[in-house]
Amino acid sequence: MALTQNSRVVLNDGHKMPVVGFGTYAPETYTKEQGYDSTKVAIEVGYRHIDGAFIYGNEVEVGKAIREKIADGTVKRGDIFYTGKLWGNNHTPDRVRPALENTLKDLQLDYIDLFIIHTPMDLKVECHIYLNQSKLLEFCKDNDIVLVGYSVLGSSRAEGW
Repeated sequence: MALTQNSRVVLNDGHKMPVVGFGTYAPETYTKEQGYDSTKVAIEVGYRHIDGAFIYGNEVEVGKAIREKIADGTVKRGDIFYTGKLWGNNHTPDRVRPALENTLKDLQLDYIDLFIIHTPMDLKVECHIYLNQSKLLEFCKDNDIVLVGYSVLGSSRAEGW
């Protein structure tokens, strides 16, 4: 399958998620302002899936960038697929909704498209050319599960692999 700007995977509820997303995590050596700027540029160059998380500490800036690109007509809210993440200290049922509401407040958005558990069972799936996770990917395909990987272009740990 050739990737295009419209390449999407269909989720089990029928919604479509862009297959390539812009991750907003940045080490502490980067400023929140750089997160804001890079999110704006990502949207300008065609990213439509924005991946963020409370623990990244930049939801306010990422939300501001998204809202500005909506306001200037670059995109409509429906064009952006935003993934947020529930941090580990909020997994109990009574803490999920407040965590989501806090994310919405920080982003200043009416909704997010996907809210997933950050590091469920101490596993995130790192999937890239050096660690292709072929067995896991095949299992997911066989069971109609969408695999969401991070560091798909490689990670800082990939050096020497």
